[in-house]
Amino acid sequence: ADQVVNILKNGLLSQELREKNGIGTKGFNIDRHYALGGAQSVYTQIITQIDINSKRRLRTFYYTSPVRLYISLDALNQGSYQGVLDRCGIRGVQEYINRPTIFDLTHTLAMNLPIFQRLDYAGHEIMIPDRILPGFIKAISVKSEMIKQQIIERMREENLVRVDRNGQESYNGIPINEFILTKH
Repeated sequence: ADQVVNILKNGLLSQELREKNGIGTKGFNIDRHYALGGAQSVYTQIITQIDINSKRRLRTFYYTSPVRLYISLDALNQGSYQGVLDRCGIRGVQEYINRPTIFDLTHTLAMNLPIFQRLDYAGHEIMIPDRILPGFIKAISVKSEMIKQQIIERMREENLVRVDRNGQESYNGIPINEFILTKH
């Protein structure tokens, strides 16, 4: 819950910014990310309408966590660097020259490909430079009601939850029960 609240307060930070600010980098392959050029990026993936319509299970994407953040596509306006495979943000000359544009990648991901071809893109990564601001976070999904309640309680403690005159709790204008979902 503490990590999620930190993200809701400060945004998603790159490995480089996390280290500079004394925030743990658990789960990062620190040396590899610096060596390959990915330390200054926040890693994300796109879930398409086809994924939603086909009820694709999130575990078929490469990144797993008991908490997932859903970010507005507007975050891409900061610029992005993307690849069809999970390669730690590698920025070698050949990879950089041959990388798909964000439009090409999203077009490919949005195509109704057979499942065996869609799985080829399960590890795609979209890197956003430095930080994704909290305002771009539009929803969270968690694996259990217990995790949801822990996050809400920590959000209340940090004054991240607003209560309107009807007693409705929200985060950034989104009702809490629409912002934190237990379907994962």
